[in-house]
Amino acid sequence: MTLQTEITQVKPAVNKPAFCTGFGQYDTRKNDSRDYKSITGAEIVGMVENPPSVEKKKAQWFIPSDYVEHDGREHDAQRASGKFWWIPLDVDENSPPLEELAQALGAIVGENTSRMIYSSRSATPDELKWRALIPLAEPIEGVDYWDTIEAFNYLIEEASHGTLIADPALRGAGQLIYLPNRGDHYEHEIHKGKPLRLGVRHPIIKLREDTRRQRAEAEKKAAEWKEWKARQAPTDTSSIVDAFNSAESIANLLAKHGYNRAGNSSDYRSAMQTSGSYATRDYGTHWISLSGSDAAAGLGRDTKTGQRFGDAFDLFVHYEHGGEFVEAIKAYAKEIGQDYKTKAKTERKEAAKIITPDTNPAALKIAKQITTSIKNSLPDLNDDPFVDPLTIEAMIEGAFWSGAKSRLFLLNKSECLVQFVVGDAWKFLCRRFGSPIDADEIITQLQNDMGGPMSKADETAARKAISAATVGPIIDHLKYENQRDSVEWAVDMFTDRSRLEMQEDVARIVLTHRPLVAAGQIHSECIADYQAHFPLIEETLEYIVAGRFALDRKKSYLWMFAASDWGKGFLMGALSDLGLVVQMSVKEIEAMFEGKPAGRKPEDFKRAMILAVDEFKSVKSELKQLQSEIHLAPKFQLTARVEIFTKLFLSAESVGSLVGENGVEDQFANRMSMLTGSGTLNSRPVYEADQGRYYRSVRAYIAKRLNNLISDYQALGREGAEQRADTYLNAFIGRHGLDQHFERLSNSYPVIADQAVEWIRSTKFLKHDGGDDYITHANKALSDFLNEHYDRSEIGTLSRRKPEILALMSEDGRGFINRRINGKQIKALWLKR
Repeated sequence: MTLQTEITQVKPAVNKPAFCTGFGQYDTRKNDSRDYKSITGAEIVGMVENPPSVEKKKAQWFIPSDYVEHDGREHDAQRASGKFWWIPLDVDENSPPLEELAQALGAIVGENTSRMIYSSRSATPDELKWRALIPLAEPIEGVDYWDTIEAFNYLIEEASHGTLIADPALRGAGQLIYLPNRGDHYEHEIHKGKPLRLGVRHPIIKLREDTRRQRAEAEKKAAEWKEWKARQAPTDTSSIVDAFNSAESIANLLAKHGYNRAGNSSDYRSAMQTSGSYATRDYGTHWISLSGSDAAAGLGRDTKTGQRFGDAFDLFVHYEHGGEFVEAIKAYAKEIGQDYKTKAKTERKEAAKIITPDTNPAALKIAKQITTSIKNSLPDLNDDPFVDPLTIEAMIEGAFWSGAKSRLFLLNKSECLVQFVVGDAWKFLCRRFGSPIDADEIITQLQNDMGGPMSKADETAARKAISAATVGPIIDHLKYENQRDSVEWAVDMFTDRSRLEMQEDVARIVLTHRPLVAAGQIHSECIADYQAHFPLIEETLEYIVAGRFALDRKKSYLWMFAASDWGKGFLMGALSDLGLVVQMSVKEIEAMFEGKPAGRKPEDFKRAMILAVDEFKSVKSELKQLQSEIHLAPKFQLTARVEIFTKLFLSAESVGSLVGENGVEDQFANRMSMLTGSGTLNSRPVYEADQGRYYRSVRAYIAKRLNNLISDYQALGREGAEQRADTYLNAFIGRHGLDQHFERLSNSYPVIADQAVEWIRSTKFLKHDGGDDYITHANKALSDFLNEHYDRSEIGTLSRRKPEILALMSEDGRGFINRRINGKQIKALWLKR
C-alpha cells in the first residue's frame, strides 16, 4: 500500500544545487581525485515516487551537501567546505506508522513545509523503518551541521513522546544517506510546501544555540577546574585519584554503567535521562553532562548553572560508592595496595603541628588540657598522646548549645540544623567533625610503654579515662562559650562552604547557594506560548534575582494584579516547586511583628527568594517593615531571624487601601512595582493540549533562566552584583512603579484640602477675627469630612496624612497650631481663604 498526499516536485533552493552521490558503501574517490557524481532535488523526488529495487551493495546514496569533490565522503572535508541543503532523519526503532512520523515532522517544521518520507529497504509490514528528508531554503554550514541535526533529532523524539528514535549517525557531515530502494514493503509520502527556513527564532536553531551555550559554559568550568587541579600540591588522596584516572577510561566506565553511545561519537545518553538527547560528552580527560537528571542525581561536579562535569574517578564515586568520595578513595587505595588510613592520619598529624595566627586559641588550650588529663589518668603513658587541635577547632566553631532547649545544635553535611540531647552530643560531634583523639592508638602506645598487653578490665578503665578527659572540656566549652538561644539564617551566594558564626547573643547559620533543579524538559513551543501570554516573564525573573543580590531591598515589592484565570497560581506553583517561595497571609505577617508564635519555621525561608502574599486585599503599616529580614518565634523552637528578598503580592481585584480614587500613597509609590496580566492561560491551545507538559516545561525554563542569571551575578563578585541589582531594581520601578499606573496621593492633597475647607465652611461653626475664619477642632472636622466623602480603605490612608492636609487647608501653611484669636491664645486652624 502506498500512502501519498499531494505529490509535488520539491524544488531545490537558490541556483538549484546538486548533491554528492554514489552507489554502494565502497564507492569512494578518496585516492583517485575524481569528483563524485551529483543528484538534484527533483531526481530525489522521482526516486521517492518510483524507487528502484537493487541489492544494498549497489544502492544509491547521497550526502545532503553541495560539496562533491574527491574527499566528499570525509567528515572533516564536508565540515570545512560543505553546505547542507537537507535535514535528514533515519528511524529504525519501535516500528512507528507513517502517520505518526508525518505528524511529528509537521509539529517541528510546520505544516506548510515540504518533506518526504519513504521506507527503508529492510522495512516489513511488521517492522516499519523510515527515512525522511526536509529541503532547506538556505543551507546549513558544515561546521553547524552536527549540532543542528542533533537539535532536530531531540525535538523529533520529544514531539513523539519518545517513540521516534533518530539514528544519531546522521549527524556526521560525511554520513551516507541511502535513497529510496524498494524492498518487500514500501510506503512513501511527499508533502507539498515550501523549503524550511531556519531563522534564529526557529525551535531547531534556538535549541542548537542553547545547547552550545550550555556546553561552552560547562567546558569553561571544566577547564578552570583542570587548571586549579594542576596547581595543587600532590597529596595522598590526589595520587589515588590520579592512579585511578590513569588506569580507567571514561568511555569504559560510561559503557559499564549503562550509557548509550551515539554511534562512534563521543556523545552518550545517561540511563538516568528522561529525554532523548545524548547529553554526556567524553573529552578523554573529563566528561560534561547537560542532563537535568544527572544534575538532580548529583553526578560529578556542579557548574553552578546546572551542567555537570568530572573525571573517571567521579563516575566511580557516584556509581560504585553512592557518591561517598572517602569510601571510594579507601576502596581503590586498598585495591592498589596503598594504606590510605595510615597516610591520612600522618598528614593530619603533620598539619596539626603547624600553628598559624588563625588557629583558634581556645582549641589549642582545650587540646593541651586533654593531653594533661590523659597523662594524669594514665601515669604509665610515657609520651604525650596525639590530640588534634584542628578537629577541636572545627567542633567549637561548628556547634552551639541552647540553654533554653538543653540541646546541642550543629549543621550536618546536608546543611540542616540538627539538635541532640547532651547524652548524644559527643557521638554526633565526632560523626560530623571526626574525633580529636584515637583511643586505639593511645591504648597501643600504653601497652608498649607497659611492656605487654593489658587485662580487659584495665583496658576498659583506660578507655573510660581517655573519653572523660576528652569529652568534658569540649562539651563544657560549648555550654559556656557557645550558648545561644537565637539563630540567624543566611545564604552566602559567594561561598562553597557552609559555616556557623558565633555572634553576640545569636548563632548565625550561613549556608551555600544550591542551583535550582527542575525535572522535565524545556519545550520551545510551550515557552514561546508562555512568553506571549506573559511578555514580562524575563524581566520578572531578573527582578527576583536582583532582589536576592541587592544590598537594600526597599524596592523589592511587586504587586501582580491579574484576573483569577490569568495564571498567577500557575506561576507561583512553578516558583514554589523550585523552593523559592514562602506564602503567607497579611494576618500571619502581622502576628510575626507582634512576636506571636508563627506557623512558619526558619527552614521554610532559608533558600527562599520570594515572600508571597496571595489574595492581597488590604495594606497594613506592617507591610512597609518587610524589607530585609523578619523575626520568627516558632513553637518549641529557637527564636530566629531570617532574610527576605522579593515581596510579591497577588490579587485579582484592586486594593482600596493601596490605590484609591485620589491615587497611591507616596511611600508605596517609591518602593512598589506593579505588573498586570490579561487573558486566561487555560484558554490557550498549547496549554490545553497538554497542561502537565506545559507546566513542567515552564518550570524547567524558569529554573534554567534563574540559574543563568544567578551565575551572571556571582561572576561580578559581591560588590559588582550589588551594584547591578540596585541599578536593575531602580530601572524596573522606573518602568513598572505604581506611579506609572496611578497618580501619587500627595498630588491630590491640595484638592482634598480645598474640598475640606469648602465643606467645613458650610457645615461647621467657625470663629472669626476680622476677615479671617478659624476652626478650633480641626482634626475632628477633617475626620468628619473624610468619613462623609471617602470609603473606609481610603480613610485609613488619608488619616495618616492629616498633618500634610491640615497644613494645606491653612492660610499660612502652618496647620493646626496655637494662635491668638480675638485677643485669646487658642489652638486653631486658620482656614484658607
